[in-house]
Amino acid sequence: MTKQSNQTDPFVAIRESLQAREILVGLEKHGVGNDQLYYHWLGTIGLGPSHRDLSVLLDRLEKEGFIATEQTDGFRVIKATLAGIEVAQARVGVDWIARVEVR
Repeated sequence: MTKQSNQTDPFVAIRESLQAREILVGLEKHGVGNDQLYYHWLGTIGLGPSHRDLSVLLDRLEKEGFIATEQTDGFRVIKATLAGIEVAQARVGVDWIARVEVR
């Protein structure tokens, strides 16, 4: 029998924080994207989520005001908000999103 917990697996939390950072940095750099583009991009860089996990992450980013989304032609179009851009530019830190390294 395994012991169940309501706590998030630390590995999952780290991966999600890196995924959120990459989405915000990509949106800040390119202006707009869609869920499929980021699904493939995250997979390419070794942070590939399931479709469901990406949807949950996008919902969280939107709920917390870092992105705005719109459903168009079967895609979820994503745009960073001012708050999301500030995180992507390392002007603001968020405890659950990996900090952007300033060079």
